[in-house]
Amino acid sequence: MAHTRSVMGTSKNMGGMAVLVVEDEPVCRETVKTILSMHGVTVTALPDAEQAVAALNGGVFEAVVTDIRLPGMDGLALLRHIRGRNPDLPVI
Repeated sequence: MAHTRSVMGTSKNMGGMAVLVVEDEPVCRETVKTILSMHGVTVTALPDAEQAVAALNGGVFEAVVTDIRLPGMDGLALLRHIRGRNPDLPVI
């Protein structure tokens, strides 16, 4: 099994995973996208929860990484939306 070195130690290669990143700050959004992509993750990175809801309705993700403070719908409202539709989807 392939392994990669991460900032926090050794971790499994997450190749093939699809993760949705929701972050309104462009630099933070791109940083998270870059780090996850380095580990083989397919990343959809969006600036707000409304776009995330649309992406969740049209795509399949193994996890969501979201900011709490977002314009419009905040991260907690997004979490409630996700839990209402897919309670087993991991959200960070």
